Amino acid sequence: MIELIGTLITRNTDFYLATAAIDNLLRGLLFFGSLVLTRPLVQIFAELVNPGFGSQEFLNRVEVPVQLYQSAWKILTVIWGVVYFLKAFILILSKLKLPLEAFLIIRIASSLPVLVVMLIFTYRFPEWYWKRARNNSL
Repeated sequence: MIELIGTLITRNTDFYLATAAIDNLLRGLLFFGSLVLTRPLVQIFAELVNPGFGSQEFLNRVEVPVQLYQSAWKILTVIWGVVYFLKAFILILSKLKLPLEAFLIIRIASSLPVLVVMLIFTYRFPEWYWKRARNNSL
């Protein structure tokens, strides 16, 4: 939406190219802003996709206290925010310092591939984190 509206209003190709960085900055702010909620954004997404996550039955089954359960999601939310801020920073730098072709390659490489890696990491991290915490407490 930012690309479409910005391009229609400004009719400026530089604005169109900058929208990826703006989008990433806004997403990073959204993730960091969600940390003030009782459930951060990543936790909300995880619980929507996996009904039963966070229930007392789930916590008893995986032997995870509520604080440990929530801390995994807070850590992941911070990581998502940092990744989006880094993507924005890299896109801004590459737009300013690199040829257009290199910028476009970086823009494409920082979109879907990074998202896939982050989704895999988000799927695997909580189990690893909870297991590590249980082992350290023994």
